Amino acid sequence: MRYKNLLAWGVGVILTLGVIFSNLTHSKAAGFDSNDFFALNDWARKDVKRNHLDKIYPQLRSSKRKIQKNALGECKYIFDRIYNHPHAFILCALAEKVLNKKGWLISRYQKALIVYPQHAITHAQYGWYLAMSLNKPKAGVKSLEKALVVDPKFKPAYSWLQKIYISMGQKKHAENIRERAKKHGVSLQTAK
Repeated sequence: MRYKNLLAWGVGVILTLGVIFSNLTHSKAAGFDSNDFFALNDWARKDVKRNHLDKIYPQLRSSKRKIQKNALGECKYIFDRIYNHPHAFILCALAEKVLNKKGWLISRYQKALIVYPQHAITHAQYGWYLAMSLNKPKAGVKSLEKALVVDPKFKPAYSWLQKIYISMGQKKHAENIRERAKKHGVSLQTAK
């Protein structure tokens, strides 16, 4: 009996490694030398945009729920190949909202941030998503602050922080964000 279990385990390991190697080979053949959006070649970016990203919005606009659900399939396909695709995060947040799948993107953001923490835009988008889509402004502020550690001149992070503080009724914090941005040479409009 132990031999059969060991044999089954060995076959499982071999099959798993085969699938991983096959996926890596197909990804490289398709121009995906990396799962980092910012390291992809232009052909790979355009291919994903044309064949997957551009399908999401029209699918969500469909009156048929079955077609709308295909949008999440496109999102999953993109994030399985490109962990930190900034445009996909925007469209997939919309898909999440339309399909009432609140929180679906959390694991995708977390994976992107673990593998590629060096990109301020991913931290900032995650913060904005947490604050505005999931109504978690404190968690959103924390992620946006991480974006500013990565890139102290990243204007969208300052702008989104300012808007979150205003939505929380904290105009003084919003004004402080504007002053911090100014110290880094980033100009923002006065908090309203």
